[in-house]
Amino acid sequence: MTVLTDAQLREAVQFPELLELDTRDDIDWVKLLMSTGGPDSAHDRATLVWSLEREAKLGATFEDPGPSYARVATALANGGTPDDQTRLLYACAMAGWSEAQLRLGSAFAALAVDQQELALEVARRTPAGEPTPQLVARLRHRSETAATMAVGWSAVAAGRRATTRTDDTPLSVHARSLGVELFGAPAWAARDRYVSEDPVDEPEPRPGGSETHVLVLERIAGATTYAKDVAASVSGLVGKDVLLALAPGANEIRRIRCELVDAWPHAATIVDAILGDVVPTRPMRIRPTMVVGPPGAGKSRLLCALLDCLGIPTATLDAASCADHAITGSPRRWSHSYPSLPIATILGTSVANPALLLDEIEKAARSSAGSLHDPLLGLLERDTARRWRDQFLDAQVDVSWVQWCFTGNTTNGMPEPLLSRLRVLRMPSPGVEHVPALARTLWSDLLVERQLDRRLEPGLDAMELEAVSAAFAASKGASLRALRRIIEAALDARGMGWRN
Repeated sequence: MTVLTDAQLREAVQFPELLELDTRDDIDWVKLLMSTGGPDSAHDRATLVWSLEREAKLGATFEDPGPSYARVATALANGGTPDDQTRLLYACAMAGWSEAQLRLGSAFAALAVDQQELALEVARRTPAGEPTPQLVARLRHRSETAATMAVGWSAVAAGRRATTRTDDTPLSVHARSLGVELFGAPAWAARDRYVSEDPVDEPEPRPGGSETHVLVLERIAGATTYAKDVAASVSGLVGKDVLLALAPGANEIRRIRCELVDAWPHAATIVDAILGDVVPTRPMRIRPTMVVGPPGAGKSRLLCALLDCLGIPTATLDAASCADHAITGSPRRWSHSYPSLPIATILGTSVANPALLLDEIEKAARSSAGSLHDPLLGLLERDTARRWRDQFLDAQVDVSWVQWCFTGNTTNGMPEPLLSRLRVLRMPSPGVEHVPALARTLWSDLLVERQLDRRLEPGLDAMELEAVSAAFAASKGASLRALRRIIEAALDARGMGWRN
């Protein structure tokens, strides 16, 4: 690696355009391609779009889009920016051009090497005795992500598609799913094997554990009566391997995807992004994820439904009304002490990888009791979570398999160190075109809540659905809450009340 000045290093560690594109599942490749370059090459770009669309109709992957690509690439090489060239390559790969997919795979592989070398360089420049900067972990994560996409796009170029995805799924999602399946799961496991800059802090291998079980709590120190009482309260964990919940098979994941997208059509990109983490029949692990969207968009409900379909036991917490002790528990010396949320959830579910869903995380306030944001910094880093200290147990625990999900209306006000540990997915508000599918889901929910027999209460007919759609289009807030109120009114209009 070329020796960089401090200023050059600061520039080099900025978030790469290639990974920025990878974080977006809603990319329209036509718009992306047309946004590259200036007005002088607009005609050539339009011709290239036409060529790509023509070739794509003949098959999912094709070999040559014609001479228009060379003209656009030359124009960008002479007068465009490096980001323009990256977007052109990405757009052509998404359109189905196999050569662009191979080049994109190579670009991701090179990026993976660059990010890893940057991580080593930042660590090397950290003064002795100071903690390793969070930037190092961030660069390593970027390297893993890029390597995953390199494998995925290479497989897509060879005509492979993810078995957990449908034919109309964007090729970028296929690439990510293939990469996670082939590389992502080993990469997550490899995080435990990173060589620390300070080897003294590396824990010795602990007994117990396997591919399907985890030793969460090895022992509780202390011979006092209170210590023995604490140990008795978590006897199901002390020195015992705890089961890891496994993901469903590929066919079941495909069915789950279709079911969720059918019920939540406006959130298909979120469903695909999260299911992209799931490796069939392997221990469940979903990246720490925050779903951001307007109030009433159905963020919490979607995440609960998705986790339930995957068979992941889930605990929820309203972050807006909690302090840090809701996560960390309280010290055992307190008169009303209690274990941390991860340990309590593991104990209650009997699996080492339950999900914790924190609603409205951006509204977590700071007080004299602390903020929820503070303990999350350590819990969301797998290396730290493997040897996290529970205040109630006064012991080191392994909660690295706990899966964290968050919802919020915005990311404004959230600490940057916390955001850097999260994958942020944007959830759009539902549109009128989504009303028929959403109405079926909400209608079924209302019948259950009101204890009405589905056989005696048919779904909305065409006239009712038209009225519901018109009322939704005219409502001020296009949200699931607004749609639910409209459907409730439609049900009430039938003269059906609550039944005891």
